[in-house]
Amino acid sequence: NSVYSFCDTDAMGVPSEYAREIQSFFRHLNPYNTEMEMFKIEKDDNGRQLDNVWFLGLSTKRYVLYELIKGKPYIRKYSSHGLGHLVNPFNQHSERWHEQIWYDILNEHYKLITSEEVNDKYSGQYAVSKLVVSTRHIMSRFNVINKGKTYDKQIKPFNFVIVGMGNKRETEDSKVVKPIAPFTKNYHRVVYSNFVDYHTGKIMNGIEYWKTLDWVFFDYKNHKETKFEGDVGLLRRRHLKVGNVIHIGKESNNLEKVQVIGVEKDSYQKYISPSNLRKYEKKLKNLILSLKPKIAKKHLISKREIMYLRAKIRGGKPLRMTLKIKKRLSRIPYKKYGNKT
Repeated sequence: NSVYSFCDTDAMGVPSEYAREIQSFFRHLNPYNTEMEMFKIEKDDNGRQLDNVWFLGLSTKRYVLYELIKGKPYIRKYSSHGLGHLVNPFNQHSERWHEQIWYDILNEHYKLITSEEVNDKYSGQYAVSKLVVSTRHIMSRFNVINKGKTYDKQIKPFNFVIVGMGNKRETEDSKVVKPIAPFTKNYHRVVYSNFVDYHTGKIMNGIEYWKTLDWVFFDYKNHKETKFEGDVGLLRRRHLKVGNVIHIGKESNNLEKVQVIGVEKDSYQKYISPSNLRKYEKKLKNLILSLKPKIAKKHLISKREIMYLRAKIRGGKPLRMTLKIKKRLSRIPYKKYGNKT
């Protein structure tokens, strides 16, 4: 028995002494007419083989491979998982800015810098993301800002906007304010301008509503591992007791929005098991047959659409409707409007 440090879709970190043995074991699966290894020792960006390297993992998919030279870490490969949605906070034109995050994590780990030094470095930066105005809901948040402006000055569908990580509630009972502002290349100045709260559409101002990067750094570094038991050293796979299963589609069209805004009610397509499908369809038909036009209109479902669906139900034909209509029907409380038998 042995251990592995990480496992990606197409790669696995194993002790160096087992690499050749694993290659030899899978060589017989080679489907080509030339001699080649089915599993190759991975290389870094400079073409050097990633063998005999150190590994530091924070949690699943968050890891770095590095060498120690005279007591200092030198990164060979790193993961940007959990950081990819953020814009470069260092005001540099480099796609490898995540590497600096990992250097600071390693240097703090080896006590080459202190937590206070890391805090000072990141506390003056803000965690912001770039998002495309791809939904009607996001677009509606800029109605007040657009009002009175000429078309060329307005925020329009498929424009980019800047989104901040929520840091503070306006009142004790309200949601954490989610700043969203017109796009600017000067990301670091946007926190000093007016912004819109994503949840309410209200125009606000104040840097206290924008989360600073030091919080993101320490949260990223201390991110808990949920798939394995333990915190430090060799971890054991966690065993789960499944209470129920809900099938969701990974093919959601809102993955970018989910990463920046967060998971919302309709972020992922849910699949219903065959045993529950008949119950769901019965409830849906009862809802459609009993739905009053005033309630349908409130949920943006036209009278014509309701009449069409009722005709399908009464004629014993399959219910076929757009995903948009399904979502709007799902938001109507069944207990209140779907009691027709």
